Amino acid sequence: MTTEPDLAGTVFAGCKIICKLGQGGMGSVYKAHQEALDKFVAVKLLAPELAREQRNIDFFLREARSAAKLEHPNIVHIYNFGQENGAYFIIMSYVEGKNLQDLVAEKGPLPVKEATGIMTGVLHGLAHAHSKAVIHRDIKPANILVSSDGTPHIVDFGLARSITEEKQLTMVGEMVGTAYFMSPEQCLAGTVDSRADLYAAGATYFYILTGRYPFDGKSSIEVVHKHIGNPVPNVMLIRPDIPLWASRVIERLMSKKPEERYQAAGEVI
Repeated sequence: MTTEPDLAGTVFAGCKIICKLGQGGMGSVYKAHQEALDKFVAVKLLAPELAREQRNIDFFLREARSAAKLEHPNIVHIYNFGQENGAYFIIMSYVEGKNLQDLVAEKGPLPVKEATGIMTGVLHGLAHAHSKAVIHRDIKPANILVSSDGTPHIVDFGLARSITEEKQLTMVGEMVGTAYFMSPEQCLAGTVDSRADLYAAGATYFYILTGRYPFDGKSSIEVVHKHIGNPVPNVMLIRPDIPLWASRVIERLMSKKPEERYQAAGEVI
């Protein structure tokens, strides 16, 4: 990765950049103040090295377009996207809080009631997205921001698809964060529909209840093979206080065959 200039203090697409929030496979995210709306927003910039390939730009903007169709309290809202000064950007609502990956790292496995409440919110968001024919393809703890009042917000709607789907397993480092939560049909580069998001939601529920990935391995290839062939570990053996119904929900969400899973997010709720 090339080192990028510090953008703090600069104005970009009507937003004054305050500080960098983080970096992902696609680029960097900054906290900014949208001056016309007088509110804090998050600005995502496509990494310059990715912007050299038209294919990446097309993915970035196409997925931003589909995410902009979504308006739901459990989904981060897209205000604007496009290009300015040669940089491609997406402006979205800013969530004051932490992602689930960081919350579990900090607090350990979440209480059943809290974890279930968060996943219910995530499923409400997915139900809305699926009703608009938008599939996320990368539901995982790092893509769920929990605000200070406990409300979960799904981020990166479909954006992850661009990099991971085409490069598949060639870029092991980039793939591994996703492989832990990836449905068998996605692992096999097969046809993916909304039920792949439900599998990933099951794997996420497993993770926030136990603090462990459903399947682990020395490489993403090994993890992928386990998603395809190994039975889902019983969460109750890892954490005996988890109720039987939660174990059954995870087991059904993570069925190897999409037709054996719940068929819609509303059904899981």
